Amino acid sequence: MDQGKKLIKDAIKDGFIIRVYYEDDYEPAYIGTNLSKAWDDATACDCSSIEFFKKDDQGKITEHGSAFLVHGNSPTETVCDYTIGGYAETWDQKQDFLDKHFEIISYK
Repeated sequence: MDQGKKLIKDAIKDGFIIRVYYEDDYEPAYIGTNLSKAWDDATACDCSSIEFFKKDDQGKITEHGSAFLVHGNSPTETVCDYTIGGYAETWDQKQDFLDKHFEIISYK
């Protein structure tokens, strides 16, 4: 699976709402939690930005960073940048851990 799509899928599963922006646009192309719609808009152009946020019961929004996707890259390198301290960084570190853990298990 493309890592950009996996990032969006995992974020939605973890309770985040997604904002998708086309390349340099300032208005979101998509806001919501539908993986198919978010991915369709994220791949509608060569590059896209994804923002992650949560909304509490009172409607207060808490931002959790962003990621920059480049769709000309290989599927494992679609996520080419992200904000430090945000959801995407935590997600990336988890993927690295899982990759290393899988390598250790598969070589035993």
